[in-house]
Amino acid sequence: MSDELNIDQQDVPDRRGAPIANVRRAPRLGRFVVSGAAAGIVLGVLASVLASLILDHDQNLGFVIIMTALAGVIVGGLLGAYLAVRADRKSTPTS
Repeated sequence: MSDELNIDQQDVPDRRGAPIANVRRAPRLGRFVVSGAAAGIVLGVLASVLASLILDHDQNLGFVIIMTALAGVIVGGLLGAYLAVRADRKSTPTS
């Protein structure tokens, strides 16, 4: 490879001589929330199944799984939204 290919793009002007603009890469909020909610479902179901195995309690296991999965969706979605806001603040250039 030649050294010409390793030029930093911010230093190269476009055809009219103007510098290339910096593009802000903002995170997609929905993807963060959905990923957090999915992780919350998995962790909630896993926690309820492990707790029922450890405590040897099988009564109303389906209801317990649904409730912990629902709580996991809420907590995971909120955590995903928080992380998206943090990532968005880091992607914003400081003046």
